[in-house]
Amino acid sequence: MAAAVTRRGPRPSGDSGRNRAEHGGSPRWAAVLVVGIALTLVAAGSVRAQEVGILDDVVGRFRVSSFSWIDMMVRQGQAMMRAVVLVEFVTACIWWAVKGNELSDAAGKFAVKVLLVGMWYSMMFTYELWIPTIYNSLRLIGMNASGQPTVNPSEILDQGLEVAGAMFAGIYTSGLFINGPLSLVGFLAILLAFLAYVGMATRLMQYLIQGFLSIAVGPFFFGLSGWRSTAGFTEKSVMSVIRNGMRLMVMQLMVTLATLMGGEMAGTLRRAGPLGLTEVLTVMGIAIALLVIVWQVPENFANEHTQGVDLGIASGIRATT
Repeated sequence: MAAAVTRRGPRPSGDSGRNRAEHGGSPRWAAVLVVGIALTLVAAGSVRAQEVGILDDVVGRFRVSSFSWIDMMVRQGQAMMRAVVLVEFVTACIWWAVKGNELSDAAGKFAVKVLLVGMWYSMMFTYELWIPTIYNSLRLIGMNASGQPTVNPSEILDQGLEVAGAMFAGIYTSGLFINGPLSLVGFLAILLAFLAYVGMATRLMQYLIQGFLSIAVGPFFFGLSGWRSTAGFTEKSVMSVIRNGMRLMVMQLMVTLATLMGGEMAGTLRRAGPLGLTEVLTVMGIAIALLVIVWQVPENFANEHTQGVDLGIASGIRATT
């Protein structure tokens, strides 16, 4: 009898093992909860980072670095201009001789060619006065239309943190974390909403940096305006500055709208108290929709208004041959 009791002794341990197997999902959802709390802590920590404007500092570094290239690019452009102008005049003289142009006709075209080349050569010396002005004037239009003096990437990211924090507070208050599957959906919604604002901030950084680079390298491409075969690069360089200015003009409007809606959503979520899954998914959907608008509208607008535009730089040089 004692032996039998001894053999039956381990059975309670087996029962507890089955109970653990039956409730094996609890550790998984506990892990999800830990991940969610960790994401919230990371987001909270990022708020402190925004005090120094990390993203703005990155953009500022690119701006300073890019504009420091202008003097060097002007020197490179002048050297390039001298080389391509020599090629242009040699090929033009050969072409005039082969075609048998009259001296007066060739002299007239030569004079026009000298005027055009001289104009573009002189523009390199005043490059910093008029090309950045075109870019900044387009951006200023967007600022005035939006009613905001400026919108920077750090402000957008900060807005995303506010929305994500308000969503987390609402989910936590509602007790949605108790339900394992719903808590996972809630955390994914918070993450996607926050990443949508990260995408907006990244797009704005891209446009700002592209604008700085297009201005910085412009003098080099101006040096290519002296030869008919390379004058197209000069035209594309000027159009690049105009296109980037248009992108920022529209981007200013779109980002201002996104940040205002984000502030309204965050305030509404905090006043609403406990949130259900429907409200959380709605906020996530709005954030993703704003991301698509901010990502696509400025690009499409700039392309539509600059596609097929001919400034006449290349055609003007070719017409003098």
